[in-house]
Amino acid sequence: MDWTAIVPFNFGRPCKTRLAPLLSEEERAILALAMARHVVAVLAATPGIDAIRLVAPADPALVPATWVADRGRGLNAEMDAARDAVAPMPVLFLHADLPLLGGGEVRALLDAAEVAGAAIAPDGQGLGTNAIALADGHVFRAAFGTDSLRAHIRLLPHATRVERDGLSCDIDDAASLNHALGKGFVLPFASHRIAPPI
Repeated sequence: MDWTAIVPFNFGRPCKTRLAPLLSEEERAILALAMARHVVAVLAATPGIDAIRLVAPADPALVPATWVADRGRGLNAEMDAARDAVAPMPVLFLHADLPLLGGGEVRALLDAAEVAGAAIAPDGQGLGTNAIALADGHVFRAAFGTDSLRAHIRLLPHATRVERDGLSCDIDDAASLNHALGKGFVLPFASHRIAPPI
């Protein structure tokens, strides 16, 4: 099965604002770009991923991803529009801030979706949604945001839940950054304000 990956990336706008007490705006932008570059590289190396569409306000030029302009309609509207543009292809929605992501984890999500029709990867708190794989033509409209996991399970009751650290570890705040550092993630810049976990 040939999959299209759709990756939202807030490139060109202030990002990771909950990390502002720890990181400068420039450092947050460097971090976000490094994570997005990693996610695109993992997707490009994963068997079954036929195309990568990076939905962003500006073009981050991350080869081999194709840039799709984010027109400021909100995350869910942008995700729905990106999926509609490639329908009826199987689609993987995957966030760009997953620094521990590996190809085996992506493949496990796709495999689960190919069996069940859909698969969902929750965030580390079990409240949000970091990835959704849609192999079937099930009617779906994205519901990312507060308590999105519950909303997506309600929309996709047949979906398999796939829990892997590389899929669940997204960096949004100090706690998730420390978790990633503890798992071996290395910041893409030198920082004296963040001490690696012991």
